Amino acid sequence: MKTTTFAMVKPRFTAGPLMGDVLNFIELHGFTVEEMKLVQLTFEDVAGFYKDYTGKPFYPAMSTYMTSGFVVPMILSLPSPAEDPTYCIVQWRQLLGATDSSKALPDTLRGRYGNKNGTIFQNVAHGSDSEEAYARESAIFFGRDAAVLDLVGAVDRLWDVEQELPGDSTLSGQEATELALAWNAVRDARRCLHPDGSGRLYPTRSEPKPMLVKDEQTKR
Repeated sequence: MKTTTFAMVKPRFTAGPLMGDVLNFIELHGFTVEEMKLVQLTFEDVAGFYKDYTGKPFYPAMSTYMTSGFVVPMILSLPSPAEDPTYCIVQWRQLLGATDSSKALPDTLRGRYGNKNGTIFQNVAHGSDSEEAYARESAIFFGRDAAVLDLVGAVDRLWDVEQELPGDSTLSGQEATELALAWNAVRDARRCLHPDGSGRLYPTRSEPKPMLVKDEQTKR
């Protein structure tokens, strides 16, 4: 099966022949570039993409660096020999090497091309670290933004409602039916929105949990 992931080449490494070297390195290791574009990020773009880092001490310097030149977001693919949907994600992360380029092995992308005297985030490229991250990050750059954000919001709301219910909660038949219909609609949307077009479920942080259904007969 073909598996996919999101990658992004960072500023400095997208200029001149170095970008060609990076692409050759990627393809020599069996990856195929399925989609690619050249993008100039704004500070707002960086805040959205790296939302988990906005409060970190290094964030201002990282934000300045990520807006200092063009980035090249890509969708990469790699055949999985074991029908593992995370195969490309894992292999790309391994090929990238350690986050700190000075500690990356020489046969990795960061070990070969990373700035070993610069800041830690000047490390050639980014790679999604999970299916959920891949789906979110690829959506930002490849045209599924609004639909994906709506889907994630809907799943989060359903998840939060279920989490607030006591562990021994029971639902009436009508309530259970409505909840099941909502989850079915979400699953259908997830199949349509998965970035690799395979019909697999778009990864989100939750799945429906089994709910006890009240016996309507006991209420009569």
